[in-house]
Amino acid sequence: MTSQTQRPTLKLVQFSILQMCIIASYGFARPVTDSLFLQHHTSQNLPKVFLLSAVATALAMVAYNHFNTRYSLLRLLGASALVSIVVMLLCLLCYHLQVPGSVYMLYVWREVYMILLVEIFWSLADTLFSIKTARTSYGVVLGIGSMGGFLINLLVGPLSAAYGSKMALLGVVPCLGLCAFLTWKFSKSLDGAPVFVKKSKKSIGFQSLAVVKNSKYLVPLLFLIAVVQISISLVDLQFNTILEVSYPDVDARTGMIGRVHAVIDVLATFLQFFAGFVIKLLGTGGVFVGIPLFLGTALLGFIAFPQFLSVALLKISSKCFDYSIFRASKEMLYIPLNQLEKTQGKALIDILIYRVAKSSAALLMIFLIAIQFSNYTMHIALCLMVIWILLAVTIVKRYKSVVDLYNEES
Repeated sequence: MTSQTQRPTLKLVQFSILQMCIIASYGFARPVTDSLFLQHHTSQNLPKVFLLSAVATALAMVAYNHFNTRYSLLRLLGASALVSIVVMLLCLLCYHLQVPGSVYMLYVWREVYMILLVEIFWSLADTLFSIKTARTSYGVVLGIGSMGGFLINLLVGPLSAAYGSKMALLGVVPCLGLCAFLTWKFSKSLDGAPVFVKKSKKSIGFQSLAVVKNSKYLVPLLFLIAVVQISISLVDLQFNTILEVSYPDVDARTGMIGRVHAVIDVLATFLQFFAGFVIKLLGTGGVFVGIPLFLGTALLGFIAFPQFLSVALLKISSKCFDYSIFRASKEMLYIPLNQLEKTQGKALIDILIYRVAKSSAALLMIFLIAIQFSNYTMHIALCLMVIWILLAVTIVKRYKSVVDLYNEES
C-alpha cells in the first residue's frame, strides 16, 4: 500500500476515534444531567435552562473565535476537552455541596461543551477532507462515533442504579481525557496550522456576523439550522414532559433516557454507515427535502396518538436523522467555502444559532403555556417542517453553483 492511500485511511481512523471519544462522553453527560434536572426542577423549567445555555454558548463562541485565529483547530479541540473536564468537576462539586443553581450549572455545561467540541471537530474535518472523500468518510466517522455512544448509553443505566446518577457522570473524565491525549498524538499527522491567522479590526463576534451577512450561501443556511433546531427542540420538550410523568423515579428515568438514546445510536449508526450511499442515491436535494417529509409523518403519528411510545418514536426519528444523514450532508455544504466561512461563519451558525434556536423553542413553549395553547406545540413543529423544505430547496440550488466554482478552482 502506498503512502498516498495510507494517509487518507489513517486520517479517517484518527477522526473516527476522536469522534467516538466525544460522543461516548455525551453518553454519560446527557442522561445524567437530563434526569437530575427533571428531578430538581421539573420539565417546566427546561425553557429557562435553554435560555441560560444560549447565553453561555454565545460567550463560548466568542472565546473560540478568538483562539481559532491563533491556534490550530486540533489544538483547540484538545484544550477544550480538558477545560470541559475541569468545569464539569467544579459543577459536580457544587452539586455535592448542594450549592443553589448547581443543577442548572451542570445542564448548561453539558449543552455548551458538547456543541463546542462537535463543531471544532467538524470544522477541522471540513478543512482536511475534500467533497469526494467526505461523501463516504463522514458517514463512517459518524457511525463509529455512534457505536461509542451506544455502548455508553447501555452502560449508564446500570451504573446509575448501582452508584447513583451523579457518580455515573464521572465517566465523562476518561472519555474527554482520552480525546485530549489523542489530539496531541495525532498532531504530527493531521494539519496543525491555524486555519485563519489574519487579524481584523472588527471584534470576533461582529466579524462572524459580517462573514455570514455577506454570503448569499450562508444566510439561508443560518435560517435552515434555526428552523431545524427549533423543530427538534420542540420535540425534545414534549418528550421530556411526557417522560417526567411516565417515569417519576430519577434513576429509572436515567435508565430510560439511556435506553432511548441507545436505540437512537443503533439506528443512527446504521444510517451513518450508509450515508454515502444514501446521499449518492438521493442527492443533496433529496436528502434535505426527504428528512422533513419523514419527520412530518412521524409528527402526524404523535398528534393522532399522544402517548409516550409515539413521542419516543418521534424523538428517535428526529435525532437519528439529525445525527446521521443530515449532519453528513450539512457538513459537506461547508467544504467548498473559504477558510473564514468554515471557521468564523460556521461558528456563528452551528454553535451560536444552534443554541439560540433551542432557546427560541423554549420561549415559544413558555408563551404557549402562558396562553394555554401548549397542546398545539407539535402542530407548530409541523408547520416548521414546511419552512424547512422551502429553505432546503434554496440552499441546494446555491450549493450546486458554489461546488461548480470550487471544482474549477481545484
